Amino acid sequence: MYLEFVEYTIAFFGFKSLPEPTLRRFTISGLAKSGYYNCEKLLGLSSESTSTQSVNTNTEEANFKRGNEFEEALLNTLDKSTTTDYTDTPTAQSKHVLQTVKPGQTLYQLSFEMPDSFYEDEIMNTNVYRLRRFIPDFIQVKEDPITKERVLFIIDAKASKSVHSSHQFQVATYAYLLSYIVQDIRNLKVDYLGGVWLPSDWKEPVAFRVDLMIPKMKHFYTTELIATLQSKDPEWIYNAKCKTCTYASLCERESVGTPGEIPYMTPHMIEAAKSLIPENKNDSLEELADNLKNMSIQKSNKSIPRFDDWQRIKKSPLFEPFYKSYSEKKPIFIGNPSTIISSGIEQEIYIVFVIDPTHGRMCSYSIKFNGLDFENTLKDYCTGSVDPSAKNKSDIEAYVILAANFSTNLFNVLLKMDQIKAKFSIFFYGNETKVAIQDCLCDLLSSAPKFIKNTKYCEEIVSNAKECLLNLFVGVNLLKLPDALFPDDTHLDRVSSNRMVVLEDLLRENIALGIPGFYKLEDIAEWMCEDTKSVSKHFLQSLEKDGLYNTWVLGETKPKNSSLEREKRYHIQVYGEILEKYRYLAQEYQQQQHQHQHQQDRTSSVCIFPLVCEPFSWTRSGAIYSNRLTRLIFFKYLELLASYEKLRTERLADLCSIAKKGLSGPTNGLLLEFVEYAQSISEARQVKSLVGHFRVVEQDLDGATKIKIDSLKSNTFQEYILVSANSQGILEIISYPDLMYRAKLRNLNITTMNVKAIIENGNVVVLSGYFKPLNLVKGTRYLLYRRHIDFNTDKVIAVLKDMGKSENADSVFSQLVEDPNGWSKQPVRRDLPVDIKATALRLRDDFAMSPSQKIISASTLQNRLQIVWGPPGSGKTEFLALFVNWYIAHIFGSCPETRPLVIGVTAFTRHAISNLLSRIASVQSRQGILAKFQIVSLGTVMGENMIHTKADRLPALIRSLHSKNMMAATATATAVVVGGTVWDWAKVKKNWPEWAGCDMMIIDESSQLLVSDSALVINCLNESNGRLIIAGDHMQLGPILQNEYPQMALSEPCLFGSIQQCLMRTVDNQAIPTQNFRLQKGVSNDFGPNTIQLKDNWRMASILLCFSLFCFDLLYSFIKNEELNEFFKQIYGNDFTARYPELTLRHDWSKFITPTIGRSQELKAILDPKHALTMTRLLFNHTNTSAANIEIETEAEVVAQIVKTHLMTRVEASRSQTPISKTKHSPLHVTTTPAPAVLVMVVTPHHRQRVAIQRALGDTQGTVVVDTVEKMQGQECELVIACFTYLTITKSKLDFLLDFKRWNVAVSRARCKIIIVTTDNVLQLPTHKDNSGLDVFKSHTSAEGWGFVCLLRDWAEKEESVVRWHV
Repeated sequence: MYLEFVEYTIAFFGFKSLPEPTLRRFTISGLAKSGYYNCEKLLGLSSESTSTQSVNTNTEEANFKRGNEFEEALLNTLDKSTTTDYTDTPTAQSKHVLQTVKPGQTLYQLSFEMPDSFYEDEIMNTNVYRLRRFIPDFIQVKEDPITKERVLFIIDAKASKSVHSSHQFQVATYAYLLSYIVQDIRNLKVDYLGGVWLPSDWKEPVAFRVDLMIPKMKHFYTTELIATLQSKDPEWIYNAKCKTCTYASLCERESVGTPGEIPYMTPHMIEAAKSLIPENKNDSLEELADNLKNMSIQKSNKSIPRFDDWQRIKKSPLFEPFYKSYSEKKPIFIGNPSTIISSGIEQEIYIVFVIDPTHGRMCSYSIKFNGLDFENTLKDYCTGSVDPSAKNKSDIEAYVILAANFSTNLFNVLLKMDQIKAKFSIFFYGNETKVAIQDCLCDLLSSAPKFIKNTKYCEEIVSNAKECLLNLFVGVNLLKLPDALFPDDTHLDRVSSNRMVVLEDLLRENIALGIPGFYKLEDIAEWMCEDTKSVSKHFLQSLEKDGLYNTWVLGETKPKNSSLEREKRYHIQVYGEILEKYRYLAQEYQQQQHQHQHQQDRTSSVCIFPLVCEPFSWTRSGAIYSNRLTRLIFFKYLELLASYEKLRTERLADLCSIAKKGLSGPTNGLLLEFVEYAQSISEARQVKSLVGHFRVVEQDLDGATKIKIDSLKSNTFQEYILVSANSQGILEIISYPDLMYRAKLRNLNITTMNVKAIIENGNVVVLSGYFKPLNLVKGTRYLLYRRHIDFNTDKVIAVLKDMGKSENADSVFSQLVEDPNGWSKQPVRRDLPVDIKATALRLRDDFAMSPSQKIISASTLQNRLQIVWGPPGSGKTEFLALFVNWYIAHIFGSCPETRPLVIGVTAFTRHAISNLLSRIASVQSRQGILAKFQIVSLGTVMGENMIHTKADRLPALIRSLHSKNMMAATATATAVVVGGTVWDWAKVKKNWPEWAGCDMMIIDESSQLLVSDSALVINCLNESNGRLIIAGDHMQLGPILQNEYPQMALSEPCLFGSIQQCLMRTVDNQAIPTQNFRLQKGVSNDFGPNTIQLKDNWRMASILLCFSLFCFDLLYSFIKNEELNEFFKQIYGNDFTARYPELTLRHDWSKFITPTIGRSQELKAILDPKHALTMTRLLFNHTNTSAANIEIETEAEVVAQIVKTHLMTRVEASRSQTPISKTKHSPLHVTTTPAPAVLVMVVTPHHRQRVAIQRALGDTQGTVVVDTVEKMQGQECELVIACFTYLTITKSKLDFLLDFKRWNVAVSRARCKIIIVTTDNVLQLPTHKDNSGLDVFKSHTSAEGWGFVCLLRDWAEKEESVVRWHV
C-alpha cells in the first residue's frame, strides 16, 4: 500500500502520466495545516484520494486526547441553560437549527456540509474537489446592536499556548462557508469577528477579524486550491518548518537535487539564488532527465533553477560549504563569528527534558555537570521522572512535584556556580527544550501553591523558580507572571554572555552538513559523533523525534539503569561529543585562516567567538509593594537591554561582514577616512580645540550612508565611539560594556567622540575628542558607532521604586493605574462653588468654543481625570490653550485664593510643549488677559511673554511671583502655567520636597508618552486637589518600543504602552483590548467614562473647488465634496464634523510643461482637485532580484514628477479662500499669508525611500518636506503624498508596514489632498502570489492595518480616483 502511495505521489507531481482524479476531498483542518506550512505540495498530499491513513504515534494520540479533554472541560464551564449539544444532530437539520436560533444561545458541535450549489455558484467548478463535513466547536448567537440582526460568532477550541495561522484559517473558513449557507435566512449573518478559545483564558476566546480574511478564503477556495490541484508541479521547499509535518520523511527523500537539500533553506535564499541564473537556458526534457538520474533526483520543482544553472549556484560561497560536506562526507566549519557560544567556558551543564503532550508538562528530565569537582551536597547528575500512568489521569500533582524537584536542582546548581564564580553555559539540543524549561518554571509559580501542601516548602519552590527564571530567562514573558519581579541592576555592568546554548542553533550557524531540510539529532550524531554504528539500536532510536517520550510511555522509569535513564545519559553523551567536535572544527578553521593571513601578510585576525564567558554572578530579584509598579520597572529594564542589544547586533554583523568581505561590503558603522587635524574655536567660550576631519566613504547605492549621516547628532555627550576599521577595532567595541557607562560623560574607557559639524555637502564629518589612542594616520579608515546613552531609565526606575514602598502605596500614580475611574470621581477638597462653575460655563462662548469643546470643559470641572481624544485636525492643542485661558480667567480668577495656582504642561517632545505654550500665549494675548497669569518654560527659551528658567529654580520663581502679587494693591493669588518635559518635572519634584504639587497637569500628545515615564510628571500632581488632563489620539503612532510585549488579561491595565491607552478603561475598570481601539463598522466610539472625543475637523477641506484655467480665464466649478472628512468618519465616527472653511488646490495647466516621458494625463488625474484622495497604482512589467532598488527608484521618480508638476502649475489661494480666525466655530488662529512655506509633504515608512525621493527632487527651496511617518506626526500640509510602493513584503516587515496607526498618520496629514503611491502587491496583499497570504492576519497589528488599506482601496475605487501608472 505504501509503495502504491509513493508511486502515485511521484506521478501526481509530474514524473508519470496517471489519470487525474476526478474529485479530491478535503477536511478543513487538513487545509488549515497546508496554510500553516504554506506548502502547495501538502494540499495534494492531504486530499483523501492521494493519502493513506497514517499510523498515529504516541505524541499524536496525546495531542488528540489533550484537545478533546480541553474541549469537554470548556463545555462544562458554559451555562447549560443556554448551551445546546448538537453532536448527534444530522447535518441535514443544521440549517433549520440556524433558522430558529435566538440571541444568547451557544451551539456546540453543530455540523455542516456544503451543498452542490456552492460549487456551482461560488467555486464555479464542480469537477475538482469537495469539502468534507465540518464542525465548528462553538457558535455563539449574538444581536447586532444597530440592526438587531442575529449574529453568529464562530469559535474553535484549541489546546495551544497561542493562536496560530492554521487556527485563524479554520475559523475564517467556517465564517466564509457559513456566510454562504445563511445567505437566504432572514435576520441572520456571520459576525465580523471570530474566536479561538485557548486554555490560557477560560472566560473569553481570543477574537480576531474574520471579515478581513473572508476575501482571502474566497480566493483560496475559488482560485488557489483549484490551480494547485491542477498543477503537476506544485511549489514546495523542504526546510525547518517541515519538522512537525506528517509527510516530512517523504519530502526528505524527494528533496535531493532541490534547494531543500541545503539545510534551513528559505524562499528568500531561493530568490537570491535565481538572480544568478541566465534566462536563455532551455534544456530538453531528455537532458534534464539524464542530469536528474546522475544526481539520483526523484523529483523536480519549479521553485528551483534548472539543473545546469543549479550546478553554478552550488559553487557560490553561500552554498559551497554544504556541497563540500556532501562530497567529502564530513562536517565543514563555515566561519561565522558567533555570539551563541562564548570563549573561555570552563563548566558545562547538559539538560535533557521530556514533555508529555497529554498534559503539556515535563514528564522526565536529567541534568549533567562537567568540569567541576562536586561536593557531596551536589551531585554531578540529577534526574527524575513521572510514572507513565499519570498521563491517563486528570490529576497533574505528580507533574508539579517533578517540576519542583527540577527547579530545586537547577537552583542549587546556579547557587554553586555563583559561589565559585564559574564560567559556565547550559546546553540542550533544540529551542523547544529552552521554551519548555521556561514554561515549566513559570507554571510552577501558579501550580505549586495548589499541589504542594507544605507552605514553607512551597514558598521555597516558588522562590527558587523565580530566581532561576531571572538568571536564565530575562525576557518579556516574565511580565505575565502572577507575582511580578525585576532584576537588580548589577548585571548591567558587564557585557552579557550567552548562558543558554541551543546546539541546533550553534550548528545551523556554523556547521555545514550534507543533511537536507534541517538538522535532526539522529543525523547530527551520525555526522559528528564517533562509533555510532556500534551503538545500540534503541539508543539511536531515542535520538529521533519523540524517541524519549516513546520510551517513557512504555513504562520502566524508576530504576537508575532503566531504559529511559540509559537513553537520557546517551543523549547527554551525544551533546558532549557534538560540542567537542564543534570546538575542534572551529580551532582547525582558525588555524587555517591564521596561516592564510600570514601568507597574505595581513594583520587582521580571525575571531570566531568575540564574547568571553564571564564569571557567573547571581542576579537577585527586586521586590516592592505594588505588582504593577514592579512590572513597569521590569519593562524599563527590558527596554534598556533591547536597545543595547540592537546596537550590539549591528556591531556583530560588521564583524562577520569584515571577516568575510573586508571593507568591500556595507557596514552598520559609518565608514570614515581620516583627512587632517584642524583647529576649532568654541563660539560660547572662544576656546580653541583640536578636531579631526574625516571623509565619508560611500558604501552603497541605496542611500544607507546618507541615512547614517542624517542620523548624526551634534552634542557634548560623547555619543560616538571611533575604532579602527578592522576586526580588532570591532572586537574592541563589541566587548565594550555600554550599559555600565550609559549615564556617564567622562572616563568612558574607550575612544569617544562628539560630532562637531558635517561639511562639504555631507562628505566630511568633523569630530572632536581625545584622538591619541588611535594614532590617526591620513588615509586610514575608521568606523564610527553610536554609544548607548541613557540618562533617564534610572530616574524612572528610582521614582517607581519609591512609589512601590508600602508607605507610598496610595500615590496618585498608583491610584490612577489601579483604578482611573475611581480616582476621577474622588471629591476634590478644594472644589469650586456651584455659582462660579455656572457663570464660567456660560462664558465659554467668549472663547469661541465648539459644542464638543464645551462638553469637555464642563466634564473637566466635574472629574479629576479627563481624557481628551483628539483625532487629526480636531484642534486638540488649540482647545487646551482655550481651556487653560478660560479656566484661569473665569474659574480661578473668580475664587478668593491665597496660594498660587500651578498648571503644569508636558508632552513627549519639547517641540510639542513649546507648541502648546505658544498657543496658550497666543490665546492669552488675543483675549487680552496678559495680567491674569504667567507662562514659564523650563529648558527652552521662547516668546517674549514667557519666562524662561531652569527646573531647579522654579520654586524660587513661583515664590517670588506670588509674593509680588500678594503685595500688590489687588492682592490676588498668582496663576502660573509651567511647561517642561517629564525629566524637567522630575527635577522640580526633587528640588521642591515640601511642594504640594500642581493643581492641574496637562499631558499633550499623551498617546506617545510611556506609562512608566508619565509617573515622573503625575508624581508632581497635588494628591488631594490635582486634576489631570490627558490629550492625544490613540489611533496614531504610540511610543517606540524595543520589544513586542505579551497581551495581558483584560483585568490588567495596558502598562507597556502609552499613558492614554492605559487610563482608557471600561465602566467596570477593564482594559480595552487593542483591537477595540479601532472603530468597527456600525459600532459607536466608547472608550470609557473618562474619554470624550473632539468632534470637529478643522484641518481637512469640506468643500473642494475644481478650477480649470483656459487662456488665463478662470472658470470656477464649485463641487461640494467632504471626501477626506467622510473617509475619516469610518475611523473616528459619523459625528466627526468638517468645519474648515473653503480651501482647495488650484492649478493653472497652461503653465504645465509636458515631461519628456509623456505623463500629462496621469499627472492631471493624480492632481485633480475633484478628488481629495487619489490612489496611484504603479504597475511593474516584471520584477527581478534587485526589485527593492527598482521599486524605490521608480517610486522616487514618480513622486518627483507629481511634486514638480504641482509646484509648476500651483495657483496661490486668494485671501477669500484662506482660513479666517474669528469665525465663531473656528477657534484656530491662522494667518492669511499668501502661501505656506511648505507646500508638499512626502511621507515614507522607510529612510531609504526618503533618501531616494530627496535625491530625485533636488533642491526645492524648502517648499517640500520629505520624511518618515514618525517624524511627520503632528504636522499638516495642503498636499501630502504617502509612499507605500512595495513589490514584496516579507513576514518580518508585515507588522511595521501594515501598522494601522502608521497608515492613519500618513494619510491624515493632508488639508486638501492626499495622494497614495502604491502597488497591486500591497493592495492585494493576502491574495497576491508574491506575498505571505495568511501571515497578514497573524497579529492584530497587521490585520487592522490591512483593514485600513482595504478602506483606502475601496474608497478610491468607489470615487473613481484610482490612477494607473505603467512602469
